[in-house]
Amino acid sequence: MSSIIGVVLAGGNSKRMGLDKAELPHPLNEQQTLLDHAMEILINCGCRKVVISGSKWDGIPDQFDDQGPMAGIYSVLDAIAESSFLFVPVDMPLLDPFLLQELVSASEVGTSVYFEDTRLPLLLRVNDSVKAYLSRVLSFDNEDQSLFSFYHAINALPIACSQPEKLININTPEDFQHLQVQQPLELEP
Repeated sequence: MSSIIGVVLAGGNSKRMGLDKAELPHPLNEQQTLLDHAMEILINCGCRKVVISGSKWDGIPDQFDDQGPMAGIYSVLDAIAESSFLFVPVDMPLLDPFLLQELVSASEVGTSVYFEDTRLPLLLRVNDSVKAYLSRVLSFDNEDQSLFSFYHAINALPIACSQPEKLININTPEDFQHLQVQQPLELEP
């Protein structure tokens, strides 16, 4: 695992939330922000280094404005010459290192891996065709910029998640409040 770079995707506008999601307190642990949580789980998963995709927090700014997570992924690949990255969204507070380890284990055959039925997290194995695809798609407005199309194009492997209920995104104040009022869950380190 020590060869993998962890990346927190935190470059979005958080329009539906109305506030920067990265700065929100974790809904089940107010001692840390959502950004702190995402960085911590990448570290606890064994990533060699953790970086932030986004213009704040000394992060890597997107080279393409308003293009979603693919712009963040491309910008990180362009800035850091490595072959393996583990991308997590900043707004997934129930995600834990054990789930990320499922992706790492499945990717040991050298392929990119994601959990079926969800766009992120993603264990991405990088090669020239991955970079070329992202560059082409982001450069033209008429191209399909969905992550699932990207995964299909690079032959990424979808795997089942052992705990899909932990793959919840917080996108609105209502999502955030709903998670806060749920019976507290015991989060794993």
